[in-house]
Amino acid sequence: MNPASAIGVASSAIAFLEFGAKLISATKAIYDSKDGILPEHTAIEQHYKDLLAPSSNPGTKAIGRAPSPEDIYFQKLSSSFRQDCQAVIDLLNAHRCNEGKRRRRIMGSVKAALKLTGIKGQLREIEERLDKTQKAMQLHVFQQLRPARQEILGIQVSVVAIQDHGNTLSVRLGDMTVVDNDKNPSLLSENLSSQSKDPSSPSIHDLRTPMNQLSGLMGTLEYLRVESVLVSLNYETRKVRHDTIKDAHAKTFEWAFDSNFHLSKWLQSGDGIFWIPGKPGSGKSTLMKFLADNTQTKSLLKEWAGDNELVVARHYFWCSGTLMQKSWDGLLRSLIFDIFRSYPLSIQEACPERWERAGAPGAASTLWTITELTKALRAVAKLKDSSSLRFCFFIDGLDDYDGDHLELCGIFDDLVRGGNFKMCLSSRPWPIFEDGLGNDPSCKLYVQHLTYVDIKTYVAAQLECHPKWKTNNLTERERMEMVEAISWKADGVFLWVYLVTRPLREGLSNYDTAADLNKRLEHLPGDLEKLFRHLMDSVNIVYQNKMTCFLLAALIDTTPSSSPDAGIYCNMEKELDNPGYALQSCLSQISQASQSNDASDV
Repeated sequence: MNPASAIGVASSAIAFLEFGAKLISATKAIYDSKDGILPEHTAIEQHYKDLLAPSSNPGTKAIGRAPSPEDIYFQKLSSSFRQDCQAVIDLLNAHRCNEGKRRRRIMGSVKAALKLTGIKGQLREIEERLDKTQKAMQLHVFQQLRPARQEILGIQVSVVAIQDHGNTLSVRLGDMTVVDNDKNPSLLSENLSSQSKDPSSPSIHDLRTPMNQLSGLMGTLEYLRVESVLVSLNYETRKVRHDTIKDAHAKTFEWAFDSNFHLSKWLQSGDGIFWIPGKPGSGKSTLMKFLADNTQTKSLLKEWAGDNELVVARHYFWCSGTLMQKSWDGLLRSLIFDIFRSYPLSIQEACPERWERAGAPGAASTLWTITELTKALRAVAKLKDSSSLRFCFFIDGLDDYDGDHLELCGIFDDLVRGGNFKMCLSSRPWPIFEDGLGNDPSCKLYVQHLTYVDIKTYVAAQLECHPKWKTNNLTERERMEMVEAISWKADGVFLWVYLVTRPLREGLSNYDTAADLNKRLEHLPGDLEKLFRHLMDSVNIVYQNKMTCFLLAALIDTTPSSSPDAGIYCNMEKELDNPGYALQSCLSQISQASQSNDASDV
């Protein structure tokens, strides 16, 4: 048998086996069910019953006029829709297993399973027809509502004009009350009484009810527009970096809210830019996440905002992430998303064209251009009610931005000059950021200079939870000295501590003495990059090839997920242990299927 024939035979065999497995599964499901049909078909049946219920009366005749061509067209669509819904229900009922006795019920279940397998095509055909009818009905309703929507917008303008006119009349009436009440107090009462008796004069109650209805309707339309704009701004990896940053360890970073530190004072009453530089791995991102998510931060910012509306937005650059996570585009979309979500009233003024299109089908999927995003952010800074708004941005990892860092600093500086904006920014202590952001010592905080106590707390927690920490003949003084030695050598770098405590915990498992643990610590480089090299070199030479491949796979993985697929690395290891494993596995499955098919022919 040639390879092409073998593949064809294998495909047929696989298809037959799949069919048999599905038939057995379906028979068992029907036998076990109370309704005599598959559970998924029960759900389908109920779905179409629910659709059929509200459409049993598709529409009422227009009062005082003959049905328009549009009414007749919609009634035809509705009638067709109801007929197809009923057709699905009837089709499922016709193939239901109603046998009662065990043996007859088993055979009935087999027959029902075979029949249900055969009606899939019919069901698919009816569902496709229903889908087309439903879309036609939705389009018809949308077209019919378009004039009403314009009319509502016109009414809204009229209502605003009436309210303005009413305010003017109220002022005049107040003036008249002051003057006329002194002259003839009963005159004003008589005039108001005569107006209230006039049947052509609407009462306050008469005006209030339609106003409430109109307000509710406009609120629904505006809500849908806001949702459409927010969906168009959102992107798949917007929160991935935030979620991958480890939460602050218990009782760490509490100094951030100490009134003796500049950061707390800046949150409460400062303005401009507060810059948090730090070494790689020093915990900048963890601190930024801690600040942005903390309720105490919001309390301090509310003191700064006073009676004004507070809007907080955040973004986390990430060089290991997708293009969106390290670009100007991603930054703008994150910030504007948070602004519009916190203060939806700004959308119409900040991006009027986008607001107008928001009610149309497909508006949520329309991509934003860089120009449109930049224009929207500038418009937010110039809102009519911007004097009653206060904005605070938390932006982490400026060094991971893939654009011009000098230009980025300039844009931030321009934005905070108005007084309504302030920003908390973090990055590595590069000269370009020192020059652009670090000119004011009171608005700068080197994170590694303030984390000694936090690191000491973390080290103690990591070692104390090891069962051998207090049973390895280590004295209390030796344990304290070990914690302090690790904390000092870390030099403010949390990632270094995280990596170093692991081999020390292994030493505890091996019953290391205090001297042994100190030797382990001495042999570990204090520099983070050198530590990485040391850890990789310490891997057994047998595993180094696999380690290299796994690291390369992780580096080129661009999937927007914080947890890698373990199956990929498992299969990669099998391929490395047995080159050609993937191809051999595939051919083996085809060969087995071919042999099975040949045996069944005999």
